[in-house]
Amino acid sequence: MGRSSTKRKIYCEKCKSTYVEDSFYKSNLEKYAKNNGYMNICKKCITMNVDNWDADTYLPILQEADVPYIPRVWNKLLKTYCQDPAKVNGMTVIGRYLGAMRMAQYKKYRWNDTEYLMKVEDNEKEVSMRQQGKTESEIQKTLEEDRAPLEKPEIFKEAERKAAAESATISSPLASNTQSAEELGLTEDDINYLSIKWGSSYSPDEWVKLEQLWVEMNESYDIQTAGERDSLKMICKTSLKAHQLIDLGDVDGFQKLTRVYETLMKQNKFTSSQLRDESKGIDCLGKFVALCEQEGGFIPQYYTPEPQDRVDETLADTKRYLRTLVQTESSLDMLIESAIKAIEKENEHTEQDAIDEIMKFADEDPEYSPLEDYQELRAFEEQELAADIEREEEDGA
Repeated sequence: MGRSSTKRKIYCEKCKSTYVEDSFYKSNLEKYAKNNGYMNICKKCITMNVDNWDADTYLPILQEADVPYIPRVWNKLLKTYCQDPAKVNGMTVIGRYLGAMRMAQYKKYRWNDTEYLMKVEDNEKEVSMRQQGKTESEIQKTLEEDRAPLEKPEIFKEAERKAAAESATISSPLASNTQSAEELGLTEDDINYLSIKWGSSYSPDEWVKLEQLWVEMNESYDIQTAGERDSLKMICKTSLKAHQLIDLGDVDGFQKLTRVYETLMKQNKFTSSQLRDESKGIDCLGKFVALCEQEGGFIPQYYTPEPQDRVDETLADTKRYLRTLVQTESSLDMLIESAIKAIEKENEHTEQDAIDEIMKFADEDPEYSPLEDYQELRAFEEQELAADIEREEEDGA
């Protein structure tokens, strides 16, 4: 996820959709340099009509990718990866072939080097076969066979015939109700786009229905990845066939396709929870903040000096009280002076009480002079206090 999220997005000029760059093949042509070397048509669109055994269907793509065509490499990939019809599509070989052309031995060659590379391989084979005693006719026959694409296996031909028969069974009874491309107002570009996107086995009327369902589903659900888009295509096709079967009265076939449709919807999480519904509530912090700004007004970005809690309010009240007391109380100086006199009087009273307490001991022992002791103590304390003040002044200086 983290890795794909950092990849740039590219707009496909065929299906009019935007995908991550991995959904496009790379080309050595200069015109794609501004696109980091990626073509402007996605892999699914550009390989929609590719037949891995028909060179006419894939050579234009190799030319657009500006890589040489080496039949030996292509045929080897055919033998290796094209065994099961259910697992083979237009991208099966071409993607691996383009990857092979990025290897060191082919990396420096381009489409214009195709004939040169074929001649080099032919010369090597001729030398080897002559050394083995082969005749010229045998050599030429072998070279022609090596250049020609492999013949399509019978298992693939049978699968194609079966698919064509099934399509005809479904569509032929309804053919009288279908409209032509002209009646539907489809241009040549529309026909090319729809045939690439949905396949050439559908009628123009079916193309339009598939495209309408695609647009409606794409608007209803949050579809982001290439896998989700591919699944959506299968869902659209399944829905179309299911409608056709129920119109034909084939209830059993309809029920089977309905189960397939429901399974695809559940597997790809195309459920009510995925619907694009702006009224279903706030599901992220960004939406909450946006709502606050829209409904509540401006949200300050910086610290505001206003009190934020009870402690701040208490401190602010105390500051206001002291400021008011000092600035507005007219008799404050009198209050301070009275307070000082009261403190001095209290100190005098306390000192007299101490003297009276000490004199009691003098009455009990005529020879003891506590007053002199007290006066000496007071004199000592005053000397110590004066010394402390002097030291503080020296330290301050």
